[in-house]
Amino acid sequence: PISMDDLANVAGCCRVHLTRLFKKHMGIHTRDWLIQLRMRHACMMLKTTNLPVHLIAEEVGFDDPYHFSTAFRRTVGQPPTKYRKMAKSDALDEEF
Repeated sequence: PISMDDLANVAGCCRVHLTRLFKKHMGIHTRDWLIQLRMRHACMMLKTTNLPVHLIAEEVGFDDPYHFSTAFRRTVGQPPTKYRKMAKSDALDEEF
């Protein structure tokens, strides 16, 4: 888990300045970028592990599995369990 304050400390500036610079140069808010990064990692874990969703949520920085599932659905377009099921069946299709 990483917070906006952690990112600002690494960058050597305050949170507000980091947010402005990040948006200016990356075209996306730092919060949205961080959520996208977490969701990409969650997608990879859902595809490649059998860990329960609540443990994947913790691994990618969410304290609350419900909040993770809601954020995942909003970002990816489907719940994590459905994503895993589809990703695993797609992987099987690719093998044959």
